[in-house]
Amino acid sequence: WDAEEGHEGGLYLEIEQLVEDILEHFEEQVDIFSESLERLNGFLAGERREAAEAMASSVLAVQRRERMELGNHRGHEEVQSSLLGQPVPPAIVRFLTEYWQRLLVEVFLDSDEDSAAWRDTLATMTDLVWSVVPKAGPGERKQLVAMLSSLLKRLDQGIDRLGVDQETRDAFFADLVQFH
Repeated sequence: WDAEEGHEGGLYLEIEQLVEDILEHFEEQVDIFSESLERLNGFLAGERREAAEAMASSVLAVQRRERMELGNHRGHEEVQSSLLGQPVPPAIVRFLTEYWQRLLVEVFLDSDEDSAAWRDTLATMTDLVWSVVPKAGPGERKQLVAMLSSLLKRLDQGIDRLGVDQETRDAFFADLVQFH
């Protein structure tokens, strides 16, 4: 019984109806008590089922919210970690914090941290950061040239997944060209 519902609540109304039926029919209908008990048990089972479904729905909502919070935290943590101590141009920092971090959250929510998608998304970010910091010598520049096509393709795929508009995409790639 719900005190807030009072006399208008489902349980109260059901019991009231059962009592009325018993009072009205108990003299001519011997099995009214067992029938009423069956009705009451059926009603209570339905109430328990509804309460369990509502609780399960609430639990799922809390779990989704917690997973989203964890994904946001992990995405932020990974981006900040990749930038730590690196002389990354502001345009790339902005791209990573505004867009790539969002992609990391999406990948986190769709899979887990042990998935190939998560590792690939992190590797692309790591490669992007490495690609825009100054190179120590010809060996690193040669390595950059060798990886550039693959990096651009992976960045493009990530940007596609995010649904970034064409103007933003073009601006990012124009900025990126300056740093390579």
